[in-house]
Amino acid sequence: MALSPLPYFIVMRQERLHNPLFLFTILMLTMGSLFLFVDEDNTPIVNYGLAAIASMFGSTYIWLTVQRQRTARRGVLIGDSLVGLTGEVWVAIEPFSNGSVRIEGELWRARSEENIPAGSTVRVIREDGITVTVMKVEAISKERHK
Repeated sequence: MALSPLPYFIVMRQERLHNPLFLFTILMLTMGSLFLFVDEDNTPIVNYGLAAIASMFGSTYIWLTVQRQRTARRGVLIGDSLVGLTGEVWVAIEPFSNGSVRIEGELWRARSEENIPAGSTVRVIREDGITVTVMKVEAISKERHK
């Protein structure tokens, strides 16, 4: 179980969509969790059904993480940019803290130097992987009129 992050990090660096190391990571986590708690005879003392459910949730989380990272990387390589697009704040953004915005139907992690309540319209001013830096639309128009 302690070694399971190693193939995961290797998978994250490769471009192949169906990498056997990804399945190996999930298998290592599952087997490691089964043998993490043993009795004096080295027999697993876990509920196999609960271990299977936990492994499915863990596998789903790993799968979504890998897909999200690949999507973010692919967007940067293709040249698609969110800079200049407007969106709506989904989760309020506090100064120098993360919130989320909906841009073209997708949720993105967002940050700002100002407090922006949920429901406000914002414009993307910078993109950094899967995090965007936004500014409230009214604030942009006020700066232009100065």
